Amino acid sequence: MNFKTIYKNISILGIGQIVMILFAIGKSKVAAEFLSVEGIGLIFALASTIGIIGTICNFGLGTLATRDVSSLFKNDDNLFLKEISVYRLLAIVSGVLGLLLILLFSNKIGVVTFGNSEYNLYIILLCVMPLLSQYNTSQFAILQATRNFSSLTKSNIFSSFCVLLSAVFLYYYYGEIGVPYVIIASALFPVVFNTIFLGKLNIDRVRISYSTVYERFILLVKRGSFVSFANSLPNVTVYLITIFLIKEEGLITSGLFACAYTITSSFINLIISTLNPEFLSRISSQIDRNNINEHIKDQTKLVVHIISPILIILISSSSLLIRTFYNEDFLVSTSVLILLLSSIVIKTLLWVVNYIYIVMKDEILFFAVELLLSVSIYLLIYLFYPIFNLEAIGFSYLISYSLVIVVSSVLVSIKYRMNLSLNTLWNIAPNILFVFIASYLNFRGREFASSYFLITTFIASAVTSIFYLKKTLSI
Repeated sequence: MNFKTIYKNISILGIGQIVMILFAIGKSKVAAEFLSVEGIGLIFALASTIGIIGTICNFGLGTLATRDVSSLFKNDDNLFLKEISVYRLLAIVSGVLGLLLILLFSNKIGVVTFGNSEYNLYIILLCVMPLLSQYNTSQFAILQATRNFSSLTKSNIFSSFCVLLSAVFLYYYYGEIGVPYVIIASALFPVVFNTIFLGKLNIDRVRISYSTVYERFILLVKRGSFVSFANSLPNVTVYLITIFLIKEEGLITSGLFACAYTITSSFINLIISTLNPEFLSRISSQIDRNNINEHIKDQTKLVVHIISPILIILISSSSLLIRTFYNEDFLVSTSVLILLLSSIVIKTLLWVVNYIYIVMKDEILFFAVELLLSVSIYLLIYLFYPIFNLEAIGFSYLISYSLVIVVSSVLVSIKYRMNLSLNTLWNIAPNILFVFIASYLNFRGREFASSYFLITTFIASAVTSIFYLKKTLSI
């Protein structure tokens, strides 16, 4: 394995994601300034609602396209070009399906989400989201599969900047009325810039017959439905939590949850979007099961050692993060944010292990594991909320990720004879422990969480990570 190439690609994607987070912070600050806590709750409710429909109609297109196109890249030019053309058309067909579903059931969606039809017009306006998102997914998959990480990064940065400018203008002049238009802008600009960068690759378009599109769409539905359902489950879980909070406490409490979850998601997206394109395209090109297992082990160690020192800094700066993304009105959600941030280290392990199901084309088992995770999170929230209130959400995510990673690892070991090995577990255990120590020291503003303890924890984690990364570079 060429670690220098891997680190180079990760660095390019990582820089782009950091810049995108800075723009996301700007967009959140603008929203917090011109909208109330209730307005933030509205944005979150609309985005998660439309996101569920979009993900269901996605049929796992992004994952399957990257897997299939990566396996043909530089191996069979004719099939490679045909596959790209097919997935572009499938993106349009599945996107239109999502658009029609939102239009047909807009009233029902509004009543289920908000308890009334007050925001139905917003939902109707957002019907274009599945089409834009799906076409963008196909473009993203092509750039990812062809290893054009530099173009992908530039497109993401330019798109995020334009979305920020749109948010400033729309929220300043139109307030809450601008919410659906900002959400649409977040899907429209990536399509524009990805189209520009794809045009520079000079990829020839291959004419595809209607019968081929129909056959491949049916195949996509069969192959991708479970991937799609699995990918939609996190959105479904958040949607159910949002509805639960709106009914129990109102949009204000939903807004506080949105604050903690949005900040956490920003850094999860930073990690996944940085590591996923390179990892998925790399592992999808592997055929031998032993090679796949070795890549999984290396990726597991790489992920933990890269993110652990970063997570310790984020956990120790949780209050500052809330003030940076939003304002002091949201500080009530600090403890939830700490718990959600500490759960990221387990979530990333689960992310790596679960990709084995994708590569082995076992989409049903992939869906089953994600379903178990979602059910566990929601049930624990339902049980814990009367005791811990908003903190119940953080505890539920952390406990559920920990349980499911054990279940998933056992399944992979039994079914595919793949495992992380004791050597891998011993390698990553210290850094996972350091993350949880930092979380414990900061939780609920403990008085003894002095800078001395936190700095010592961070240094220990950083030294452990640097030692591993230096070792792999020498290899």
